[in-house]
Amino acid sequence: MILKGERLPRADGQKICDCIIFRNDMTVILAELKHHHLNPDSIHEKLLNGAREAIGIIDRLTGEKNIHLFFIVLAKSYRNHSAHQRIFQKRIKIAGRQYLIMTRECGYDISKTITPSERSRAR
Repeated sequence: MILKGERLPRADGQKICDCIIFRNDMTVILAELKHHHLNPDSIHEKLLNGAREAIGIIDRLTGEKNIHLFFIVLAKSYRNHSAHQRIFQKRIKIAGRQYLIMTRECGYDISKTITPSERSRAR
């Protein structure tokens, strides 16, 4: 199931990532899509808020606590190398865990990235 972040109800105009993808194997992919401007702090905030929302949804529906989270930014271009490095180096800290933010170009097949072997490296 894929949810568009902009369609989810949020309090106080909170920013949220563009897509939250739920898979049957308790994997959640949080994706931010960028066309031109890469603002690392905004991207981090949107992904973090999306993760909080996803964890809340799964908890309400299933009560499951063992969720595999993946964070990815898909951009048309990473010409701004400084911003790209800041996005890649920054970590998402949530529920006592630390996660990497993957960066890929638009058109990348997410299903090839999120594999069982990636789960162990994503933490």
